[in-house]
Amino acid sequence: MALLLAALPTALWAQDCPAVTAPYLLDFETATVPAIPNCTTQSVGFGPQWATVDNPGHGFEDITLQCGPSVEASESWFYTQGITLTPGTYRLSYRYGNDSSTTTEKLRTAFVTDPSAPVNSYIATHDAITGGQPVEYSFENPVTVSETRTFYFGFNAFSDPNQGTLYVDNISVQPLVCSPPTAISVTNITPTSATVSWMPSTGPITIGYFYGVSTTNTPPTNFQMTPNLMRDIADLQPNTTYYAFVSTLCGNPVSEWISMEFTTPCAAATVPYTLDFESDTTVPEIPACTTVTEFDRGMNWRTDAAPGHGFDSNVLYYPDSDEPAEAWFFTQGIELQAGMVYRFSYKYGNDSTETTERLRTLMTTSPTRPDNDPERQYLTDHPEITGGTAVEFSYENPIAISTTGVYYFGFNAYSASEQGSLYVDNIQVQEWMCGVPQEVTVDDITTTTATLNWEEQTEPTTIGYFFGYSTTDTPPANFIMVTGQTGGFTGLEPNTTYYAYVRTMCGNIFSDWVSVPFTTTATAGLNDAVFAGFKAYPNPVNNVLTLQNAIAIEKVEAYNITGQLVLTQNIESTNAQIDVQTLPVGAYMLNVYSGNARKSMKFIKQ
Repeated sequence: MALLLAALPTALWAQDCPAVTAPYLLDFETATVPAIPNCTTQSVGFGPQWATVDNPGHGFEDITLQCGPSVEASESWFYTQGITLTPGTYRLSYRYGNDSSTTTEKLRTAFVTDPSAPVNSYIATHDAITGGQPVEYSFENPVTVSETRTFYFGFNAFSDPNQGTLYVDNISVQPLVCSPPTAISVTNITPTSATVSWMPSTGPITIGYFYGVSTTNTPPTNFQMTPNLMRDIADLQPNTTYYAFVSTLCGNPVSEWISMEFTTPCAAATVPYTLDFESDTTVPEIPACTTVTEFDRGMNWRTDAAPGHGFDSNVLYYPDSDEPAEAWFFTQGIELQAGMVYRFSYKYGNDSTETTERLRTLMTTSPTRPDNDPERQYLTDHPEITGGTAVEFSYENPIAISTTGVYYFGFNAYSASEQGSLYVDNIQVQEWMCGVPQEVTVDDITTTTATLNWEEQTEPTTIGYFFGYSTTDTPPANFIMVTGQTGGFTGLEPNTTYYAYVRTMCGNIFSDWVSVPFTTTATAGLNDAVFAGFKAYPNPVNNVLTLQNAIAIEKVEAYNITGQLVLTQNIESTNAQIDVQTLPVGAYMLNVYSGNARKSMKFIKQ
């Protein structure tokens, strides 16, 4: 509670001294004990006076200001010399204590412009000073001065009667220098986040820190405060240069900013990935998000525009050098999924039939030179690139991923010195597709044989096909591999339903099985007699399929390529008109029944 004085007590000591300036320190060493220092002032109301004492103990080992015990309540003020402060921020501090753990002293302080005026408010109150140990006290909030004025630092002993001795020493008024953090670092950088950390300020007062990021090298307008020495920054943009800023908060004053530049990496690309060096490429620069490493000899990768020799657009380019090549180029990081299989392809070539280039590739989790990695394994190696023509290359083996992550594909030019130019283009990473066979049908069915047909797969990964048959609708345990689009079955049982199976082989990857049911004829030779002169036209057909036979046709059944019955029609005539207008476009198997025999044929609906 502020003390309101009706009248100021009598001044016992005052000298006409000029004001001093900050920094100001009063440690009482120049005082002549028991007098108070020159140019300071003491006002006494009730109780004891302020005086100086030499080495009173209790943690005070030199000359100290003291207010001794009394049978009256204390009401004594001590004021420093006048201190002229210019606009700025200042830190106030002092040391206080008492001489016993059985007594309690009271002290309050004020910072005033007129020591002769009543004190209405205090800047600190210590009303339970005991224990006989000194306390180093510094104001949590600094004093801010807006105009040049002279101030006096006042100390009021207001202890109760019959208490002990109060001590004060090392009264200080110091300009507050708010020091910035001593270092800043940025770690854990991802495409959208980073961790900013810093070392603490060396200043006397640190309340906290302001931090923020900016895309220019100017302090941010939007920043946040933290008492900690590290903060995570979110919501950043990939492939963007930022500046992290930190400053110290010292109450009202704030230190200057310190900063550090960092760049977020590109977000990982996804499959399918194609790098054709057209978009985001300014010749001779490499595309954004790709990497070239430092090189020890030769030249480094760059881009070129339509160099010829089968390359008619922007390409990745390694020029001729009088030193052996050791250049590495890495694609953008590509996210690949565990359990998936991928295809890696690119186009390469050189510019002459008189020179020979060398190129090899690898896949890695870090776009750095693998020179010091004895376990490195190259995906491909082309040690004799010559001829001056472009080569479309696809890595023959599927790339199986066991751990989901971001991977980079590296291209290493390691040509000998004084060769020509090396070119790379159309880098692709795609899912290894192994398409199922299409338009699967069974025809030429007899009592013991049948022929399985399918359309060729256009996927470049297709190597061949497996086919076989089963008497149940489950894939066969025994099958045959072919490279064509047909397979024959022999040794079948008459009048038996079978399931023909076929699937595509793509290296060590296979498509799903496709099955078609078929039934062998009942009696050898019966079909030839019953269906002698049989005709079916037109084939392919748009709307109506016409059937003719010497013996009356009893009924027909049509199945799609998955074996589903899609049409049945009773005929009982030697001529039949089969309406297929509503069937979807595709291949179908038609079973024609007549005279206890059956004929199977394939027709195409256009």
